[in-house]
Amino acid sequence: MSSALLLPYYVGSGHRPRWMGVGSFLFSLATLLCASPHLLITSPNVQYNEDNKNTQYCSVGNNFTSCDMDEENNDDYILFGIIFTSLLIIGFGQTAIFTLGIPYLDDNVANRDSPLYFCKY
Repeated sequence: MSSALLLPYYVGSGHRPRWMGVGSFLFSLATLLCASPHLLITSPNVQYNEDNKNTQYCSVGNNFTSCDMDEENNDDYILFGIIFTSLLIIGFGQTAIFTLGIPYLDDNVANRDSPLYFCKY
């Protein structure tokens, strides 16, 4: 919300296509950052014991250890931080595109053709 108020005020009189390009670039980088936890973190290979079907074993390399599902994993907080940061940057990128793009089209398109450009499906 704050970027939607401040960005058009400070950047609106400048070179709008350049700032829309910066917003698009931020949006694309943040989208890749948002996908990075899925690509970087792998889940353990869970196998069940033949004697007791309730006991799970996680394979780490060639060693099998019992999976303790109750222990806390500190990597989850880092992943949530990465996702939160990427979604925040995605918001800044989208704000630049939408708040600067509509006035830019309105200034550079004929008055009779502008409703055609603003039509949403």
